[in-house]
Amino acid sequence: MMVSIRRARSVLVFIIAVGGLCDCAVDAPAPGSAPQTDDAGGPAATDAGGFAFGDGGADAPAQTTCDPNVRPVFVLTYANPAQIYSFDPETLTYKHVVDVVCPNTTGWEASTMSVDRTYHAWVVWGGTTMPFNKRLDRLDLATGACEPDVAPLPTPVAPSNFGMAFATDAKNGTSESLYFTDAGGWLFRLGTSTTLGQYYKFQQGEGTQFSGIELSGSGEGRLFNFIMNYSIQYGHPCTAQDPCVPTVHIGEVDKTNGSAISNVSVPTIPSFMLTPGGFAFAQWGGLLWAFESLNFGATKVYAYDPVTQTAVLKNSAGPKGIVGAGVSTCAPFTPPN
Repeated sequence: MMVSIRRARSVLVFIIAVGGLCDCAVDAPAPGSAPQTDDAGGPAATDAGGFAFGDGGADAPAQTTCDPNVRPVFVLTYANPAQIYSFDPETLTYKHVVDVVCPNTTGWEASTMSVDRTYHAWVVWGGTTMPFNKRLDRLDLATGACEPDVAPLPTPVAPSNFGMAFATDAKNGTSESLYFTDAGGWLFRLGTSTTLGQYYKFQQGEGTQFSGIELSGSGEGRLFNFIMNYSIQYGHPCTAQDPCVPTVHIGEVDKTNGSAISNVSVPTIPSFMLTPGGFAFAQWGGLLWAFESLNFGATKVYAYDPVTQTAVLKNSAGPKGIVGAGVSTCAPFTPPN
């Protein structure tokens, strides 16, 4: 996902069911009142309370369809052509995998990515003018072969590119769904025009969108998000003494209604504010990995522990301009032995 002071975008989420198998914006929302409980009964977003891996829903049959190459995190760079690298969280090293070359994408940007269990990257191309969202392509990571326009993209509530992620339909399941999010926090299912719900319900005076949101999912069947430039204050307005400086937030999303299961401020991961750049997000091994490329320079990666709610800088010399990250649902969701 990209954040640029040149564009204003929103956030939306929908699902592509797969059997067996970046986004640019301007300002964070203005300050306002406390969040409300979701209309469907989901919990309101809150700064209190973390979440742990390994305590998801009921078990499904063990995974049997994982390609042997899908264990690491994969990242997408903002380049011409765009490039995909693997990132090994255990050694903190990157390795070039493939260039992203898809037909009829002149003048477009590869803005976000996810990776499925069969060693394919799903890439969203965004145009540089309205409407920003153009096409969803699937790339064979072994050969570089690109299959264009594999499924329709949703229509965002407000114009934006998307963040996206696969999550299994059940804990340790072998079927997975692909979720998309725009900057308004909406969740949609492919083939329907009705949203499943919204992560945060903006109140009067707060605006209608965040600067940008990314998603990551797991083989535990859970979905997590990363919000850039979160500036809403719960319980009081912004003042000169408390100017509501934007921060990064990380939380868990309820896949059934799009509401917030958790929403935690992470001030140790820098917020871009009005500086352009790319960021990405992936769960791996019980941690949530945040990639940040300020001004599209060298990427820094932070490991966020959802139990202690702390983040640590792990590598500051990654490829330039990372704007997307994909992790398959075959990747570990608890610390490897």
